[in-house]
Amino acid sequence: MTYMRAAMVVAALRDGVRGGADRSAKAPAPGRDAPPTPARPRPRRVREKPAPLGGSCQKWRCSRRLAGGGPRIRCLRSSVRLETPAGGVAGGVPCPAAVCALGRGSARRGHGGLARCAAPHQPRRVATGLRGHTDADPGLQGPLPRRAALRRGPQQGLAAASVSSAAPPNRAPQGRTGTGTSPADCAPCLPFSPEAQGVISGAVFLIILFCFIPVPFLRCFVEEQCAAFPHDEFVELIGSLLAICCMIFLGFADDVLNLRWRHKLLLPTMASLPLLMVYFTNFGNTTIVVPKPFRVLLGMHLDLGILYYVYMGMLAVFCTNAINILAGINGIEAGQSLVIAASIIVFNIIELNGDYRDDHIFSLYFMIPFFFTTLGLFYHNWYPSQVFVGDTFCYFAGMTFAVVGILGHFSKTMLLFFIPQVLNFLYSLPQLFHVIPCPRHRLPRLNPSTGKLEMSYFKFKTRSLSALGTNILKAVKILRIVDVRSGTDEDGEYTECNNMTLINFVIKLIGPIHEQNLTLLLLLIQVLGSTIAFSIRYQLVRLFYDV
Repeated sequence: MTYMRAAMVVAALRDGVRGGADRSAKAPAPGRDAPPTPARPRPRRVREKPAPLGGSCQKWRCSRRLAGGGPRIRCLRSSVRLETPAGGVAGGVPCPAAVCALGRGSARRGHGGLARCAAPHQPRRVATGLRGHTDADPGLQGPLPRRAALRRGPQQGLAAASVSSAAPPNRAPQGRTGTGTSPADCAPCLPFSPEAQGVISGAVFLIILFCFIPVPFLRCFVEEQCAAFPHDEFVELIGSLLAICCMIFLGFADDVLNLRWRHKLLLPTMASLPLLMVYFTNFGNTTIVVPKPFRVLLGMHLDLGILYYVYMGMLAVFCTNAINILAGINGIEAGQSLVIAASIIVFNIIELNGDYRDDHIFSLYFMIPFFFTTLGLFYHNWYPSQVFVGDTFCYFAGMTFAVVGILGHFSKTMLLFFIPQVLNFLYSLPQLFHVIPCPRHRLPRLNPSTGKLEMSYFKFKTRSLSALGTNILKAVKILRIVDVRSGTDEDGEYTECNNMTLINFVIKLIGPIHEQNLTLLLLLIQVLGSTIAFSIRYQLVRLFYDV
């Protein structure tokens, strides 16, 4: 009964409203014989349904027709392209309209600027509608990832998400997110990828080891099984964690502040001071065994004194920067660290039956957690990368290797596992010491037409080169390990040579190659280097030492 009464009331009200409208329309205003004004029809907004997207990637799509019948812009996760109204696609064309449309509005909301993809007349709630919302625009109903996209930051890899293109000329030193080396004019169209995510891997590593601190000393909680607390082992563990923690902090500062190269040499030196003090208080041994070919001159043993501490400090600097300079493509930093860590773990397990069992157990305390935390980071950093590791991870990994090599007393063996990094360092020496001009970034160059990586070049004036640099260029040109070009332009004579990195050298040998295949090849070189290291350690070592 209540429902019927309510329905009757609604019907009466509707009839009354209609009757009043009819009477007001039929009764002209007094003194005027004016016809009734017809009601203006309400404008209806017609939303254009975007055309089906081609390719396998359907994420983060937005499709808009520009004002004045301009081309349709498609911003995909896998590509950025312009589509004409007739349906043709102009690949590789910059999209300045999309630059104005994206990258500003919804960065605080974590959508990476997708809210500004909508046309200016559409309300903001429609533009930022989530998937499945009835009022949301169909072109924006793809999943919008919740990521902290505050601003574009330093570019670490050749791809962000699944986009690979030419490197932008500028770096934003404050940024913590990046879009890979994508075009500067199209970068806002691309989804932002978190930068410096090595800090997460390092933080998880530290949390695991902080919780692990009591485990090696559990026997001392029972008085009958512990005659004296091993303070030296406890100091080793705490000092090692302090050095690694300092290196993670300084590496993150480098990612945020974008430090100069001369400052990067000081960071590992400062972070290695706790490590050197632990070695001084616990061991203090600076005597080495002289290899057989030099025993006639130097004798069986040689005390290096303070030079041994200089060697250990330089070892920490080398390990951190060796990984940092062999970087720049998806998966290479975490991948090479994984191979080195796995090689050290295998070596420690083999040596558990030897005379230095405790030292190798100490090394395993660090290497096993490092391997698995790096494995998770490698999964997300593999091509196409979802995150960038940043300088934080390079410093963290290098200092971890330095800690186990120094306090585990196998620094020479650990250097054998760095054979590709040593070769890359030697090949890069002329640029690292600025004998030959060196740009800040020496990443390989992407050819947009083929989608493959090619050697990157650096151009400089010939007269700016010193006599030593000129002779070095002549030597490497004769040896054909560097591609050197010369010419004349409006500024006079110039010289152009490829950047001296192992990555560019591999591209020089095999030609242009896809980024993923290049990473696989470099990791195979790393595995080959570890195989050679084990051969030297257990076979060729008899030529130099008594084993």
